[in-house]
Amino acid sequence: MPASSKKAATKSTTRNYRDILYEVKDEVAWVTINRPRVMNAFREQTLDEMIDALRSTREDPSIVCAVVTGAGDKAFSAGGDFYAMKRLNFANACMWNDRMQGLAMTIRGLPIPVIAMVNGWTS
Repeated sequence: MPASSKKAATKSTTRNYRDILYEVKDEVAWVTINRPRVMNAFREQTLDEMIDALRSTREDPSIVCAVVTGAGDKAFSAGGDFYAMKRLNFANACMWNDRMQGLAMTIRGLPIPVIAMVNGWTS
């Protein structure tokens, strides 16, 4: 393997988010739900950040797959954050649903495989 190809394979890229960790390393985009205190339950911001991170994989042709996982060793994700969902009413429940569908459609629309690396409890 030429030296230039070897160097490209070890390239690492990160983006800054609040609820997730995002890193591209060795041609794999790692999306980690980073809310271990609440068993990686997701709220609106978490969904928005996951959508943004996964969509960004389209900008880097070197990425061959994406892996979604949860921080810590207790849970992949407990699902929707109870406290965030407790605040829902008819209007913002529709927006929550739009975000969930947006994440699903983002994953479905990617030209690369998306793998869930489940570690611990999940909902």
